[in-house]
Amino acid sequence: SAMSPQHMNYCTTHKKMNYLNYLNYLNYSMIIRVVQVFQEIRVLQTPLGGSNEQV
Repeated sequence: SAMSPQHMNYCTTHKKMNYLNYLNYLNYSMIIRVVQVFQEIRVLQTPLGGSNEQV
């Protein structure tokens, strides 16, 4: 039996949602990684730049 249009629409919508969730997860991981790198750089620069450059 062929799939009804409603069922097809549900499937594609579900796939899109999974894809968006995956993209959100990637974005989240990337942001966390950037923050970690940024903090590491800040820690490395603290002895060089001194404590008067705190933002």
